[in-house]
Amino acid sequence: TCRSCDKHFLGTMDRPNHTMLVGSVRNPFDWYVSLYSFGVEGHGQLAEVMRSNYLEPDSDILDRSNSSKTTVERFRAWMRVLFEGHGRDDASIIAAAQKRKVGLMTYRFGSLYSKSSTAMVPHFDYFLRTEHLRETMVDMFLKHAAERGRSDLDAARVRDALQGHIEHANASPRAEKTAQAYYDKHTRRLVRRGDAMLLKMFGYDIHDDEPPSA
Repeated sequence: TCRSCDKHFLGTMDRPNHTMLVGSVRNPFDWYVSLYSFGVEGHGQLAEVMRSNYLEPDSDILDRSNSSKTTVERFRAWMRVLFEGHGRDDASIIAAAQKRKVGLMTYRFGSLYSKSSTAMVPHFDYFLRTEHLRETMVDMFLKHAAERGRSDLDAARVRDALQGHIEHANASPRAEKTAQAYYDKHTRRLVRRGDAMLLKMFGYDIHDDEPPSA
């Protein structure tokens, strides 16, 4: 477990032999939609940072109760602020990502899993994909068993053992079923440029946003 580790640079920590260090990753296009929805619900520090440092007092980007804009329009405006906005606090996480010319997801991923948020060299053995959590967990267990000389582990048995123990839930409600519906040409370009390394590393694209299955 990494609960007792510094949340930064987890990939450099010492670990016992035969220990698999596992991280998690998500399609950036889907991640930003969930992050926005989470903030609209009044949760998370990022929403507070944006309200206090980037948005005008009368901005309705994060207020769905009194807005003339649709959820999709507000999301696109939020993305432009997140990637291109000029805030009053140069020390905010938004400003830190902008200074490195990367998207916020790439910045956070690099801070947590790598030595650098711009040179993505993760020191982890395996990454679970949250949109395909059960299948990537099965694959992870099989890989770990094979590395320890256990070739008798059966994928079906592992999948059955995980049945009922994995529940995929998105705590932030969405107006649209897929992330693809939220993006226009400009906001797609923001993610493709800012999170290019993550997209390339894990082979993600905006079309890979089917409803996740546990």
